[in-house]
Amino acid sequence: MKTKNNIKNSGILLLMSAIFAACSMPHHLLYTTIDVLRPASMVFPENINNLLVVNNCVQQPETQGHTLSLLNDQPKPISVNTDSLPMFLLSALNEEIEDKGFFTDNVLIVNSINTRDDFAKISPILPAQVKNLMEQTGTDAILSLNKLELNDLLSEGYNVYTNEYVLGLDAIYNSYWTLQFTDNQQNTQTFIFQDTVYWESSSYDRRQLINNFPDRYDALVDGALYVGQKMINRLVPYWEENDRYIFEINNPIVQQGMDSVTIRDWTGAISLWQKAVEQTEKPKEKALIQHNIAVAQEISGDLSGALNIISQAIVNFGLGGNKKDLNTMLDLRDQLLERIKQQILLKEQIGE
Repeated sequence: MKTKNNIKNSGILLLMSAIFAACSMPHHLLYTTIDVLRPASMVFPENINNLLVVNNCVQQPETQGHTLSLLNDQPKPISVNTDSLPMFLLSALNEEIEDKGFFTDNVLIVNSINTRDDFAKISPILPAQVKNLMEQTGTDAILSLNKLELNDLLSEGYNVYTNEYVLGLDAIYNSYWTLQFTDNQQNTQTFIFQDTVYWESSSYDRRQLINNFPDRYDALVDGALYVGQKMINRLVPYWEENDRYIFEINNPIVQQGMDSVTIRDWTGAISLWQKAVEQTEKPKEKALIQHNIAVAQEISGDLSGALNIISQAIVNFGLGGNKKDLNTMLDLRDQLLERIKQQILLKEQIGE
């Protein structure tokens, strides 16, 4: 796959941003943002280079899933024609796939190939049809959207504190997918995703609020496009910005380490902080410094080392200290554990 190399070239080592003060304590808590590579939900074998995206949806009935609740009125079902939403969702997804370049080629069948009329029943593509579609399009895998179920509520309220009318549209998109590589059903992967999109507007003038609010169909189309764009992160590994926290302690050696941090010299910071740990006799202060070392090691790419040192920090800190500090350390440990688990999937997905 083209993008396996692209992802590796973008760098698995994490990058550091500027550090800012977050709050005031006997010691200061600072934060930085790092880029974390997350695995996709779907796993593609190494030999998959060409992807076929297929609309396999039955149209949702116009009278199903759409509710209107205006001020002082009982909620009531209404009719909205949403038959084109799967097409918009898949078109947006296909564009994202092209932009990512994860596959050598990708093909989209935007009109539904499903000839049934039972919306409640999910009917994945049959093995013989899978084989025919792959042969016709020259693809190695088929990702099919088998059902898109929309539940949306347009509700009106009144804010007594601001004396404004409030109008909100809450739309929940439930999508049902299958990923097939051959006509062998044992290799089929199935996925169900739920995405929520929300619109809200307020005004002192009720009539103006209703008149200026987005057309319901247009809003639902925009929501489908958004869901399609978001779907790409379930197909390919993606970068996610995460916050990490560093304790600034009134200790000369720790402060020297902070000077190294400002120039992104994490190796230098780790060396100084390890020296500070050896010299301090206060368990809780030692724990805070060890937490800093764990953050620096994670940013340097040493996840196992970071997990080891943060585990030591939690033991040294004990249960009698500041709960916020302890929770900061526990949160880092949990995130490191999750990242280490994800490394297995990432190695499969980026071809390492």
